[in-house]
Amino acid sequence: MRDDLAGNAFQPQEHFDAEIYKRRNVIERAFNRAKHWRAVATRYDKLATTYRAGFVLALIVEWLKSLGDRT
Repeated sequence: MRDDLAGNAFQPQEHFDAEIYKRRNVIERAFNRAKHWRAVATRYDKLATTYRAGFVLALIVEWLKSLGDRT
């Protein structure tokens, strides 16, 4: 078992890096927003390239929405 995963759930980890957690949280939130798109969540596309294109499109639209909120 890896050292960073070892320990009890009730005991805090000794070496918690807040910066790594922030970066990971941003990525997880982006994926969760992209999953709200029906084509991404249900994976209707047969080809992996078509699915990837839809996923990238969903992320771009979400990114543009986030830029609009900063006015």
